[in-house]
Amino acid sequence: MNINSCGMLGKICFGVLFTLSTVSTSYAVDKKQADVVVSNKTGKTILSVTVAHKYSDEYEHQLDWPGVLADGAKTSGQPVTYNTGFGTTGRDWWYVSWVYTDSSTIYYSDPNNFRGAIDFMEKASKIAIPVGTSIAATVFGAVCTASTAGACGPAATAAVVTTMAAASATIASAAAGELLANGGTKGFKQHILRDDDAGKTVTIELQKNNQILITSPSGDSRTVYASKPTESTPSQLEAINAAISDFKAKKAPDLSGTWDSSYGPINFANNTYYDGDGYIELKGYDWDEGRQAVVIWGAYGKTKQKYDPTTSGVFTWYFKDKCSFSGTWSKLIPEFVKTKSGGLMQKTTPWTGKNPNC
Repeated sequence: MNINSCGMLGKICFGVLFTLSTVSTSYAVDKKQADVVVSNKTGKTILSVTVAHKYSDEYEHQLDWPGVLADGAKTSGQPVTYNTGFGTTGRDWWYVSWVYTDSSTIYYSDPNNFRGAIDFMEKASKIAIPVGTSIAATVFGAVCTASTAGACGPAATAAVVTTMAAASATIASAAAGELLANGGTKGFKQHILRDDDAGKTVTIELQKNNQILITSPSGDSRTVYASKPTESTPSQLEAINAAISDFKAKKAPDLSGTWDSSYGPINFANNTYYDGDGYIELKGYDWDEGRQAVVIWGAYGKTKQKYDPTTSGVFTWYFKDKCSFSGTWSKLIPEFVKTKSGGLMQKTTPWTGKNPNC
């Protein structure tokens, strides 16, 4: 509309145009983000979990957590993007799949009995899938934490069932990618993110009895899951085993001997340090993708005063190579000073070490 052609109605026309301009700028589409975590309430230990999220055709995310997730534990958060604001018509759609440590069966969200997810899995199970360091470390770490500390040394060998589970984890991840690339929303569960969810956490809780609960500040959604046994090809199993062997040779620390450290020798044969005056207990083993390092954590204390909070605590070590680590130990300070939030203050100090046999 040309204002000059309005004649005596020019002021009215200008008012209309001003109003339209105000609406278009005041109600612009807002790009938002929320963090996604997966909570394991299945009663079993998960080897790897994948979430696919799409906001209509604008944003697509594949979130992979290749790492042992114990029952009752949660993954770290990973972000997804979505839009809010006047005029937005998009919807958020979700798909989740996972594999347990003791099985090659893939479990996946199945809100409408979608055959396509199975088709994608069958397709992926027949092709060669690249095996990353994360999967190799996950398999190796699953064996280490399931056995004694000494099993993390050169003698550690992944069990066949764990290797097959790792192959299924790569298949599940590939299938999620295929579903995203397919462009549709069949097989996805709708859970719409709103302004209230921006900067907050979306929790996908995997429950017993084939139930999945999606929660965020704006509301809850429920769906069900199904399962499909997979049979990995010999070449896929060979690729997994090759990746594990390569990881053991290049990245996995040998925790079967005695290491030097900033707090005296660590004897992994009897789980002591500081010339036997202290004890260590390995609790977990994982791969930190961001640091590109093996991460091992556990507890420490005085050998004769186990679990005394003034002399014991927790440690975290990062191995960027197989011959040395850097990390920290933490304990409550003896005075039990409370922080402003009401928690007890901790003392955290660096702890480094190296393998003298490297």
